[in-house]
Amino acid sequence: GAVIGEIVLPNAKFYRFLNVAGTTSANFGINGDAGDDLALHTPDLTGAISFNFGGNSEVSFNGELGAAGILINEMSSAAAVASANQAKIYAVDNGAGKTRLMVIFATGSAVQLAIEP
Repeated sequence: GAVIGEIVLPNAKFYRFLNVAGTTSANFGINGDAGDDLALHTPDLTGAISFNFGGNSEVSFNGELGAAGILINEMSSAAAVASANQAKIYAVDNGAGKTRLMVIFATGSAVQLAIEP
């Protein structure tokens, strides 16, 4: 249940944000649906949903005109080892200016998935 200080919205309702023009948009906000799923909406096909840590956008899901993609910023060094039963995907520079897409497992083994051509 809810406690003092929480904001509780009914399921299947929309929480909207004002856009740059100061108006509302049908697709700019957050909503829950009847299946208890959470949806984040941007107002156009080029919108992005970013996760920011320490003021930096580290992971973004971008619309890119309908061809969605995930953007991952490079880390300055290898990622910390994943916890048991987990794998952590990250990007890191290979030392020669090329971005490597890596995965690291709980064993500490890091595997290169791809490298920038």
